[in-house]
Amino acid sequence: DTELEQGREMSMTIELPEGEKSRRKFERRLLSLLAQNPQTALVHADALAQTQWHGPTNARLAESLLSFLSQQPDIAPAALIASIAGQLPRAAGALTSASLAPGEELESTVQYLVDELEIGDMEATLA
Repeated sequence: DTELEQGREMSMTIELPEGEKSRRKFERRLLSLLAQNPQTALVHADALAQTQWHGPTNARLAESLLSFLSQQPDIAPAALIASIAGQLPRAAGALTSASLAPGEELESTVQYLVDELEIGDMEATLA
């Protein structure tokens, strides 16, 4: 228990580089928008499955999102978020955090986020 507590304390004090912070924000925004729009998530399921998630929580959220969508492709957004939150504490807050700005289109925003994450994954693979 002591090691676990020390690990938690250390993880809370680690300062991530700006690029990594930005990456994780993109991941979280994508997951939030897709959880709120399950039909759009189905369109981008391959991208969700192939993304190299940098945030471990984001990886778990993506896995749960894909799992529930594969079982219930017509699930309502609220039911999807509630189901994921039943498995992952505090998921509801993360999955409802994103919204679209006035005039911003869901599909173009999601495609932009998917593209940015794919570019980051390719850069990491090349490095």
